[in-house]
Amino acid sequence: MKTNDSIDKVRAFRVKGLTYKAIGVELNISKQRVFQIIAAGKKRDSSNNKWTAGLSSRNTHLMEKLDIKDKATAIHAIHNRDIVPFKWPNFGIRSYHDLCSWLGTLPADPGLGRHCPHCGKTSKQ
Repeated sequence: MKTNDSIDKVRAFRVKGLTYKAIGVELNISKQRVFQIIAAGKKRDSSNNKWTAGLSSRNTHLMEKLDIKDKATAIHAIHNRDIVPFKWPNFGIRSYHDLCSWLGTLPADPGLGRHCPHCGKTSKQ
């Protein structure tokens, strides 16, 4: 069972007033696993409420590292070239382009393309 499906099922049982043990019996899982699913649901809800919801974890960590709190500031950092590929470990061209795409802005250097992982050719976006 997928985690998101599990979260929804466990929450539905909790609304009905079932205990962790009773939910575990219904779903054929342990009460500890029920607890873990509830914790995963809380974590999912917390991350969905952040401004970075939908952004890759790599780019989310970069936004936290740079103390960027909103999209406007991130776009400004892109255009001022404060955010560029290879400035930080594990932040290359793909992460940069993914961030620009998620922000809905063009990269600061339009000549900078994406590298094909198979042939190494650079393509323009």
